[in-house]
Amino acid sequence: MTARPGTGGDGTGGPGGPGGGPARGASSGPGSPVFRPGAGGPPGGPGGPGPGGRPAGPGGGRGPGMMGLGMGMPPAKSKDFRGSLRRLFGTLGPERPLIVGVVLLAIISVFFSVIGPKIMGNAINTIFEGALGKQLSNAGVTQEQAIAGARAQGNEQLANLLSGLHLNPAGIDFSALGGVLLFLVGVYILSSIFSWMQGWIMSGVTNRTVLKLRTDVDEKLGRLPLRYFDSHPRGDLLSRVTNDIDNIGQSLQQSLTQLITALLTIIGVLALMIWISPLLAVISLLTVPLSIVVTVFIAKR
Repeated sequence: MTARPGTGGDGTGGPGGPGGGPARGASSGPGSPVFRPGAGGPPGGPGGPGPGGRPAGPGGGRGPGMMGLGMGMPPAKSKDFRGSLRRLFGTLGPERPLIVGVVLLAIISVFFSVIGPKIMGNAINTIFEGALGKQLSNAGVTQEQAIAGARAQGNEQLANLLSGLHLNPAGIDFSALGGVLLFLVGVYILSSIFSWMQGWIMSGVTNRTVLKLRTDVDEKLGRLPLRYFDSHPRGDLLSRVTNDIDNIGQSLQQSLTQLITALLTIIGVLALMIWISPLLAVISLLTVPLSIVVTVFIAKR
């Protein structure tokens, strides 16, 4: 007698024949050792579906879920930070002329930004000299008489202040004030233009560098054997291909530009402070270590 697929040799509910399906008459209820075709074993077993019908991972556990995608894992420290930094600078080699241009634009932008407050001080001096000169003129006192009176009263500080001013008996010179403010606006506009040019050039450098990194990674992945992908978590590979390169791009576009601008701003502001008043500059610098000590003391508690 010819056995039909899925039956025993006698057509009864014996072991399955060529079809690989369950035997006829076999139980398929809960607790039965027979399962649906393609099950491959009990739930959670090797090759069998996990809870909810999802494919089980090796050893019967669940497949790589959220943790398998690299989420929730603490960031790992670089094993060779200096070596990685040297390789990154090597990748940036063709962009060195543009990076030098970015630094020069940053110097110009910071220069215009730093001298802005000094120009604003000149505008304030124009207002103060006009108002004080008008007040002395109404009182019938000249600038020389006011200086002599201050020295006679022993007020050397006021006398030195008045001698360093160019008082205007006619009052505030609004035409001169308007010229100073117009010049100030032009200085800030130039600073913004050079800052925009700096960011625009750095954006091109960043995009080209990220493109090269992604191309190198794609070629590297194409050369790897299949067993490498079987032995490494998918989340780790995806993180290296996407997140790590994105972080490098953001660091080049934002952090590097901000670092250059911040360092130049500190140097420019310090030079301007020393030029205006070395004594006040030294006093301001002495407060920096004191504030650091106080901050550390409070942060520990």
